[in-house]
Amino acid sequence: LVISKIEGNGDFGFRTNCPIAPDFLRSLNSCVIDIIFRPVALDVRRGQITIISNAQFSAAELVANATPNVIALTGTGAAVPVPAVALSPPSVRFASQTVGTFSEPQTVILTNTGFANLLISNTRFAGDAAFDLSTNAVTQGVPACGSAVAPGGRCSYSFVFVPNREGALDTIFMITSNLSNSPTQIALSGAGTPRPRPSIALSNTVGRFADQIIATQSATQTITVGNVGDAVLSLGSIVISGANAADFSFMNGATAPCSRDGQLLNPGATCQVLLG
Repeated sequence: LVISKIEGNGDFGFRTNCPIAPDFLRSLNSCVIDIIFRPVALDVRRGQITIISNAQFSAAELVANATPNVIALTGTGAAVPVPAVALSPPSVRFASQTVGTFSEPQTVILTNTGFANLLISNTRFAGDAAFDLSTNAVTQGVPACGSAVAPGGRCSYSFVFVPNREGALDTIFMITSNLSNSPTQIALSGAGTPRPRPSIALSNTVGRFADQIIATQSATQTITVGNVGDAVLSLGSIVISGANAADFSFMNGATAPCSRDGQLLNPGATCQVLLG
């Protein structure tokens, strides 16, 4: 058999050990053609290998195979395996939180829905410094995310909210990986509320006594001290001062006297100071 040429076309190529003219293939011997498929596009691809030789074919062979020296080829071009990410939930809205206190952790589950390993190279926050990763290693039975997630695999990021000021706060948690649209972003938001504070209220801020004969004792005036805040009020001291401080004094007899040595008033509590 004298083979003058072997040709491939389309997305198909070949390797062969078949002899090419002027060499020839002896009777009852064989050679091999290895066909290679290199698709340049998706979906079904078609081509052929043509063997040009001195081969003769019978009428039956020509009827069954109109071109017996042509090998028809088909193959399907598939997408390159790549990772893909699904987040549940895609964002987290924390409940309002007192400034300086930690919220309960909130978890986002990351799933690799693609067909190649997801390789995570870096994570960072971009925004208000009021959010952090929780130290929980496992959340909802899903391990914390590391550097790689296999196809179909899941991992978790657990976040806490620690507001550093009052008002609306937000940040973006950014995951840098081998995704074509990296970084993946998780929006985090919340609101900081004021810390509990005590607040003092006085029944009157001016004690106006009637004219009084020198060296005699006036009637008693009562000042009620109340805590109208939402935290414990600590009374450090109660003193009489001013240019004529010696003409005034604390009196006894209050039903709930304020201690002049320091006293704690719970929210809504009151005490009394009697002056004369």
